[in-house]
Order: sequence, then C-alpha cells, then structure tokens
Amino acid sequence: MVTQENALYQGELWCAYELKDYEGRYKEDLRLQMRMASQNHELICPNCKESIILCAGMIREPYFRHHAETDCKTRSNGNQGDYPLARRLLYQLAKRSFKESEIYCSKEIGTYVADIYINNTDKPMVMEYLSYDMKLNEWLDKHAFYERKGITDVWFLNSKKYRFEAPTTFEYLIATKKHILNILDTHSGEVTLKKIMRLNGQSVGKVIAKSYFLPDLKIDDEGCLQCDFEEYVERLFIQETQIQEKRLEKYPIPLRLAFKNINENNTSETIRQVEHEKGNANFQQSNELSSYEVHRFPIADTNLTSLTMKMPAIEECWLIPRLTGENWEIERGNKERFDYLHDLNNRLFKIEDEDQREQMIDEAIYYLEEMIEAKRW
Repeated sequence: MVTQENALYQGELWCAYELKDYEGRYKEDLRLQMRMASQNHELICPNCKESIILCAGMIREPYFRHHAETDCKTRSNGNQGDYPLARRLLYQLAKRSFKESEIYCSKEIGTYVADIYINNTDKPMVMEYLSYDMKLNEWLDKHAFYERKGITDVWFLNSKKYRFEAPTTFEYLIATKKHILNILDTHSGEVTLKKIMRLNGQSVGKVIAKSYFLPDLKIDDEGCLQCDFEEYVERLFIQETQIQEKRLEKYPIPLRLAFKNINENNTSETIRQVEHEKGNANFQQSNELSSYEVHRFPIADTNLTSLTMKMPAIEECWLIPRLTGENWEIERGNKERFDYLHDLNNRLFKIEDEDQREQMIDEAIYYLEEMIEAKRW
C-alpha cells in the first residue's frame, strides 16, 4: 500500500497533519470537510495525479493512501513506530516558523527522502528524524549531499535511543558538524538540546543539556531552535570556570599552574616506552607526544605499530590516541577506529578539491581526539 502525507486540494499543496493541533487532537470541523473532499475525489496525489483517500482514524497519524491498483512511485520515510508522530511535530514546527513557505513531508531529493522539506526562497531546509542507528558514513554522505545542494539540514534524534548524558559515537559525529544536538521525545513533545563542551581544555567533552516544549519553539533560517539555550550554556560555562578557579586558589602557585596545564602537558609514557623498545626512530626523537592527540608523519619515515594507520591517499601515517577502558572494549574500539580510517582513506582518494580534503581530515582528527573512551566506539 502506497501511503503519503501530501495531497493537492483545490490546486494547493495540503498536508494531512493539518488535521491535528500540537497536542494531537483532531480539528473536527476540518476533518469532516476533508473526509467529504476525499469521498468526492478532490484530493489528488502530487506525483501521479490520481485521486487518493484520506485516512484519519484514532490509532495512527492521519495520512493519504492510493487505491489498491496504482503505479505511483511515491515514497515515504516510514510509517512504523514513532516516525509519523515525529514527522507531524516537525511539520508543525516548520509551519509555525515559515508561514509563507511551501512545506513537504517525505520529499524526494535525489536518491534521498527528506522527512520535512521547507522550500525557503533564500535557502531550502530539511528536517530529519532518526529513530535508529544510522551508519556513520551514511550520515556523512547524506549531510554532504545536502551541503552540495545548498540545503540546510537539521537533525532530530530519538530520545529513547539518545537519552543518556554520555554522548554516543553517532552524537559525537553530528556534533562535529552541528554543534548542538536536538533530542526529540515524540510522546511528551519535549526537545532536549545537548552541547558537548570542552571546559578548561579537558580532552573529554562535558555535556550540557536543557529541555524545551517543542510546540513553544520556532526555528530560524540557520536551522537553530529559537530559545535561550546558548545563554544557558554560557552561564554554566562561566559558573564552571569560576568553580575551577576557586578550587585552584586552595593550592600553592606551582600546583595551580600544574593543574591548569595538566591536559596540555599530558604525555604518553606507555606509548613512548613500547616504541622505544621497538627502535622506532620517530618516537625516540620526541618525548612530548600527547596520548590525546593524533600525530601525523610522512608515510615513508614511519614504522607501523598497533596504534598507527597508513593513509596513502595523503601520503601520511597517523599515530592515533590510545583508548581507555576494559581490554575487550579497547580491542573492539580499535577495530572500529581502523575501519573508520580505512573508509576515510578510500574517500580521500576520490576527492580532488583540496579544501574539502582538509575539512574531512580536520573532522576525522577532531573525532579521534574526542573519542578516547573505548566504550564510545
């Protein structure tokens, strides 16, 4: 059965989600009007131009379906679980924010289907809802596709999957691009904004989060929810800095300086000792290699170790940070990291634009340096 949310009614694009208010209650007068229009074959598929049927019951979110025999190729992003409810909430957010723009649900763009597409005059926007684990490279490809098309992409993650304070690997990846994460609870209508911070030079990010009632919010042209979250983050950042400074005041001056610069001076004694025993000249030359950083060497001058990865696409060899955690977590995490770098190397071979290559490299290095806890992989 082919289902969708969009129809043409009296020559205008119309969405089935218009039938409900933000609390999910039907607007009964409008539902009666549109049921009559459906029975009179006045609702038309925008794609194949056949008449379609309005389904507006009490169990599922309202939608349109084609008659039994149809060749229409219209695709929807899924009608199971909380997907339709999430799309309705995002559609209503788009309608509040861009009253003069055409707004589509399940809009085909190239080989992808966007949950919500906003046809803004200046710059189009898509809103995507993820209720499942998307492969990291699939997300990167889709995000890059939208960037090439000049489309602002805004992502909302499932609160059941991403409700924990400790960020997942996937959240870290999106944070390298989007800075603020949107976690949507479809049943309460709350959206939790999360930001992964680096406070006082700490290598592992601190998460700051605050929840809002989504129907109270609008979204701007840049894809940012209009609320006080940035001010909230700034206040916490200042408070955290003040707390750290008060703690340091209790120590003598030499110890204050030591605590203040602890991350900058953190060296990798274990790595250096192992590599010294192996006779690796690169590591003998340096006694200042940080265990929290990616170190890059010419590929011809580097001996492979358990923590190095050849990157022939850029003629380099990378020493990656040592993971922390249980042995089995580290073993699994290292496998995931090397798979990630292998894929990155293959992608770099295909990219000719130097700026794009450098951006991909910078993102990968940021990603590797943030994710030093093995369980995050």
